[in-house]
Amino acid sequence: MSNRFAFAAIAASLALTACGSTGSGTTRAQAPISPGDASTETAMTEGEAPEPVAPVKPWAPAPWTGSFQGTAVMLANTFRIEGPAGLLEHVVASSDDAFYDRSVETTPDGLMQVIRRLGTDVPEIRVQVDGWTLAAFDRVTILERIDDSPVRVIASGDALWRDSNGRIAQGQRIECTGEIGDDTPAIPAGATEATQEAPESAEAESVEAREPAAVEAEADMALEALEALGAIDPVMERAPDAAAGPQ
Repeated sequence: MSNRFAFAAIAASLALTACGSTGSGTTRAQAPISPGDASTETAMTEGEAPEPVAPVKPWAPAPWTGSFQGTAVMLANTFRIEGPAGLLEHVVASSDDAFYDRSVETTPDGLMQVIRRLGTDVPEIRVQVDGWTLAAFDRVTILERIDDSPVRVIASGDALWRDSNGRIAQGQRIECTGEIGDDTPAIPAGATEATQEAPESAEAESVEAREPAAVEAEADMALEALEALGAIDPVMERAPDAAAGPQ
């Protein structure tokens, strides 16, 4: 009898202990947490519509000029090409590290790239500006400016320009400008028809006093050679602009 009473006492004790473990002894950490707790301010009520999200605007090219769409060729010792945002979408240049040294710098005026020819025994620096083909024998500077400005192509040092209509310009400095939104062809001041005699001036005489016929023949050969080169590598991955005076 004593054994049965002892077993009953032990069973009763275990039952009481089990009941106590589900009472006030439960810790806060053990209480289940519902992600939909009504106290959460950000909870969305049933049937509530989500806030509208503004649509993403499609990409559009920056405004540009049509002044350089025609066919023309330019030769010079150096070129400076500058314009507003979007310039680098219209300019491509030689990029072979074996022939050219390239530097990129962020200036107060914008993103400036300088390409230098490593020697006279390597190809000239070739640049395409829309429909224009340029060949530099020394250096090319490309500046995408941070301000609004026209597009300028400035050739310096024994510069020669010729377009597909036979017009020719030559001198120590030739500047061509295209206003944004304007499609008027960029023609340098003093350009003459190939059949006309070139105007006599100190600048024209400084380009080795070449005869107009010789200038035209040289421009023709340069244009044919540059067009035969085919594809031209991009300047670099696109990138911003500036306002430094032309070199």
